[in-house]
Amino acid sequence: MNKNRNVAILADTWYINHTLVGEDVTVTLPSIEWLTQSIKAGGNIDIPLYGLTDALDTNVTNDGEFVAEAVKPGTQQHEFRWVKTVVNKTTGDTEEIGCKAFLKLQSKNIPEIGIEPQEAGESSYDFSTLRYQLYENGVEKFLYDKLTGDLRINSKDYGNKLKQYL
Repeated sequence: MNKNRNVAILADTWYINHTLVGEDVTVTLPSIEWLTQSIKAGGNIDIPLYGLTDALDTNVTNDGEFVAEAVKPGTQQHEFRWVKTVVNKTTGDTEEIGCKAFLKLQSKNIPEIGIEPQEAGESSYDFSTLRYQLYENGVEKFLYDKLTGDLRINSKDYGNKLKQYL
């Protein structure tokens, strides 16, 4: 982490099966938390079991129209794109960075719809995440697929390392 940089998100878009369904949505991408095994060694040590995770959840909050495409049963391809500006606090120089997240999601709810006079309304969609892939400036940062066991971080393949023993 570079403490001499500030980051601001400028805008984002939401696609389902390659069709634009939302702009300027609020997205909470999943945290990938490995299951652990406790062993006794000088006390207890929790050893991460790479490839095994708790449930991965994604949440999208959309102001305005209800997105029926988002709540269809089954697995769908979702894509989130956003642009962030990075400001160097020392020099004041700025740089725009394009980011994309590709996810395979299954809808967990048909959201409540907030209705308030003179307001756009809001819907919050919850999803179970099966696959999560993140790119920054066209470079893959990581990929995790719960169903296939694929795991890549900074282009290093950790999933095949595990699969070779099976």
